[in-house]
Amino acid sequence: MRELKGSKLNCVAFPLGGIGTGNISIAGDGSLRQWQIVNNVNHLGFVPESFFFLQTRLEGSNSWLTKLLEKNIKLPQDYKPAESVNDYIIPPDILERHKIYDCFEDLEFKGEYPFAKIVYHDPKIPIEIQLEAWNPMIPLDIKNSALPIIIFNFKVRNPNENHSVQIRIGGSILNFIGWDGISELDQNFYPNFYKNKNSKSSINNACGIHMYSENTVLDDMLHGEIFFASLEKDCMIFPSVVNLIEFLKESNLKGKQFDTTESSAHGKSWRGIILNEFSLSPLEERNIIFILGWSFPNRYQNWDKNLYRKVKVDQKSKFWLGNRYNRWFRNVKDIIKHTIENLELLETQTRAFHRLIFNTTLPDEIIDSISATMSTIRTPSCFITKKGDFMGFEGCCGASTSHHTEAYGGCCPMNCTHVWNYAVTQARLYPTLEISMLENEFNRVTQKGLLPHRLVVPTYLPQLEDTRIGGPERPAMDGLFGCILKTYRILLTTNDFEWFKKAYPKLRKMMSHIFEECDPKEQGVIEGEQPNTYDISFYGKNLFIGGLYLVALKAFEILAEMVYDNDFKEKCIRRFNNGKRNYDTTLWNGEYWIQKYDEKKHNHSQYGIGCLSDQLFGQFWAYMLHLGSLLPDDKLETTLDSIMKYNFKEDFFGIIQKPRVFASEHDKGLLVCSWPQGGEPRNPFPYAHEVWTGMEYEVAALMIDHGKLDNALKILKAVRDRYDGTYRNPWNEVECGDHYIRAMSSWRVFEAALGYHWNAIDKRINFFPQYENNPFQAFFITNSSWGLIKTVLSEKTVEILIKPQFGTLELKSLKIWKPEGINHMIDEVSINGSSIKTDLEIFSVDDKIKLNFNETIIISSNQKLEIKIR
Repeated sequence: MRELKGSKLNCVAFPLGGIGTGNISIAGDGSLRQWQIVNNVNHLGFVPESFFFLQTRLEGSNSWLTKLLEKNIKLPQDYKPAESVNDYIIPPDILERHKIYDCFEDLEFKGEYPFAKIVYHDPKIPIEIQLEAWNPMIPLDIKNSALPIIIFNFKVRNPNENHSVQIRIGGSILNFIGWDGISELDQNFYPNFYKNKNSKSSINNACGIHMYSENTVLDDMLHGEIFFASLEKDCMIFPSVVNLIEFLKESNLKGKQFDTTESSAHGKSWRGIILNEFSLSPLEERNIIFILGWSFPNRYQNWDKNLYRKVKVDQKSKFWLGNRYNRWFRNVKDIIKHTIENLELLETQTRAFHRLIFNTTLPDEIIDSISATMSTIRTPSCFITKKGDFMGFEGCCGASTSHHTEAYGGCCPMNCTHVWNYAVTQARLYPTLEISMLENEFNRVTQKGLLPHRLVVPTYLPQLEDTRIGGPERPAMDGLFGCILKTYRILLTTNDFEWFKKAYPKLRKMMSHIFEECDPKEQGVIEGEQPNTYDISFYGKNLFIGGLYLVALKAFEILAEMVYDNDFKEKCIRRFNNGKRNYDTTLWNGEYWIQKYDEKKHNHSQYGIGCLSDQLFGQFWAYMLHLGSLLPDDKLETTLDSIMKYNFKEDFFGIIQKPRVFASEHDKGLLVCSWPQGGEPRNPFPYAHEVWTGMEYEVAALMIDHGKLDNALKILKAVRDRYDGTYRNPWNEVECGDHYIRAMSSWRVFEAALGYHWNAIDKRINFFPQYENNPFQAFFITNSSWGLIKTVLSEKTVEILIKPQFGTLELKSLKIWKPEGINHMIDEVSINGSSIKTDLEIFSVDDKIKLNFNETIIISSNQKLEIKIR
């Protein structure tokens, strides 16, 4: 568990919310910040007067001791914030309320996504108290992973053996209906507040406050609802508190009037307070649960319409997109009702997923890396329209984007192919989201076979054909290859052949364009313009685009064979064989592969003889798709050694990072590119001197693939140390925006470390852990199930346990490593302890054991398949 205290609380902001719901973050001081739930992206968005508090008094006492459930964090005067981040900024309202109210003396923050746990410490408080805040996250279950709610579970205990303690735990939430999510609120005042109404409401025995506005119309972008609830039946409700300071000072609340039944006046709103009062006997403990839910149905296209210059839309046009959660639920009360009725199941499945991830037998650096970046698809970087289209910016605008845009809004819309190329997490945990994104890629393939790398939204508008796109100007070639590769990845994941057949003509059109326009002589090499993720075009031979071309050819050979397109298959084979030879022989310099281009013709934005950390991105994909080595293994290993030798920096003193700084001078990290032999172009490609976590994960995964485990952990530790809470938020990896999509390449590190691969076509699991532990256990996921896979090795046997905890696993083949001394003889195969009658072949291939079931084995949730081999 990541336990943070002291200075490591400075930048903590743990995002809480579902997929496509927006989020509120719980900060390192215990406050609620980054309120981004009204369909606008604003990392500094803040709702004042919304917090939790504790009041205690010992048995026999008349006075209550009041404490905010927060810590007063004061950054030291010499604190120098890291560049490109703003998570350290404390909203003025928090600074002010910490002057008015007492806070806890100290706290510890323990974050294991999706659970944030805070343990509060104060010698003046006679009880023990901690908070666990979370939102349901259940892989393969999008609906229940996309609930616009946060659950706050306070656990209190009276450690005193002799005295009872009276306790009040309360929460205050401001009715902020009418707020645009961007403007600064002044306590409960804001010009757009008008006729805001807070009403008592009960749902399934839970008491709560329904917050809305009588002023907004149904299609208003500011229209919405909030519901704040407690699961305690006998809680006290104060729907519309007029004076918060007076309320918190009052000892005797019974019979006192603190609120009003009126709608708010123009420019003003009300706070709603729920208070749970109870007594704890000596050594007694109790849980108090609050739920905050919201519904803001009117998501509009609210980013720069200049992107749509070809469409020539009026800048005043409003395009309604909606939110998916409003397809499932009519209003916020339905959301709360669903949550309460299914809370036990939601918690059980979320905890099962969490437990499997954090109990996986891998180094902490790997677990932290994949768990921290899982949060990305549940931040405002992503949303799901009411129609069901999964959409993603590159990130959320913030400090890192201030050089080219405002500090709010989504960065670089929409569904940018060359950035999403790196993301793996969403494709593994929620493959239907990946399918949605791919279908929007197929739909915008041009008549020429190009794939514009940005999506025009709403999707019924004309797409960006034959026009300048931006970042880069012309359709990104790496994004085109990525579309082919992602399609094959989904096919391997789901075995949805009918879906693939419908997509195949578009895939063929794209690859035909490459053949005819870029490689007509079947050399397997691309030398012309190659627009790409660096927002420019490479020219000449280079392995960044070349490697993606090679792996796309390898994948397309298989795809073409599946639909009996044999002529096209042969074209792929010839080009792959030629390209493999040509790239290797012409670009290898003895340490790594370089770029060769016409330096007189193209004197800008190239890298030449530099060592590019991204040069093996195609190989990254090849291993993920189980397509083997694209180039000689010895040279791949030498290249990885060179990348580590030249690009990994123990510190950045004297190194100029430009145009953006993502690593401080004292940090470690991996540069995008270096020129160890000199020869840096006068104007190299942009971002060459930056540090990207998404690329660091890519290289770390490749290191693991080649057995360079120490190097992989060194890279991962550098990332985790930079994002340890002191200067950067552990749950916000930044590039061109906060919560940047490329960082979801981290999931590939997890798979590489486990040697895990699921093939739905063959119904096969491969499991070859690269880190030695006995027993070894891990999280596994397929298209229809997830759960536990475990191996136990004794002197003469190996036992395999596969236990789905969600869905149903259909399994026909299993490959594991071959331990020494095992003769690969089957002792037993059973499901839930009962032997099953099935023919089973088992044979040894190199250092691996493969088990083939003659019939598909079906293992349901919470059943277990056990195999013993001797």
